[in-house]
Amino acid sequence: MKRFFFLLTSLLIISGALGVRECVYDPRGFTFHCSNNMPGTSIGPGDEGNITIVCCFTERSFQDSDETLPVQVEVKGHWFHRVQNPDGSWNEINDTYPASQWITNVSYPERVKGFESFPVVIEYSLPESSPAYQAGAVIQSRVDIMVVMEGGIVPNNAVYPQIRIPDDWEPGGLIGFFNDLIGNNPEVIAGGAGLILVSALAYSISKKKKKRKRMKQILKNKKA
Repeated sequence: MKRFFFLLTSLLIISGALGVRECVYDPRGFTFHCSNNMPGTSIGPGDEGNITIVCCFTERSFQDSDETLPVQVEVKGHWFHRVQNPDGSWNEINDTYPASQWITNVSYPERVKGFESFPVVIEYSLPESSPAYQAGAVIQSRVDIMVVMEGGIVPNNAVYPQIRIPDDWEPGGLIGFFNDLIGNNPEVIAGGAGLILVSALAYSISKKKKKRKRMKQILKNKKA
């Protein structure tokens, strides 16, 4: 199979704060932020590893307090779309795949203190093959990292790990062979199906003739 590589990057979408690697106090009030994972990691089919996201929250009342807040992490479904077109538009594809197909585990502390950074480790393992592997596609997942406040307030950071598949990627082995037949030579498929049908019919007729011949020989032997 032709070797290819993915670029696994983690993009961060947050409100009011940029992704950083240090817990920085913000006098404006409660702030919850997480680091990004640039520049990312190159991985291929069957490879496995992990991404570490560093998060923390700050708020005036937690500055000199031992109080902790619970952490929640949710992995949502991932999808893929083709790479950006020259005109800047995206060619969207609506197929979806479960994130568990390549995110195997997410580990994090159960409770955290304010002003203290804490890690969220996203473990991944790419299968050798997947229906999501298509040339020029982007496979994307969403990991929601949340801390729970009193009164039901749940500040949220959404981290988006991505796998980018090169435009020139082609599946190898039998998968690539059958894809080539279906995608590029539909007449070969039709011809092959016709050949199989003719061969099966010829075999059936030959088998019936041999059976009749044996029955005639048995009857002839009985009369003798």
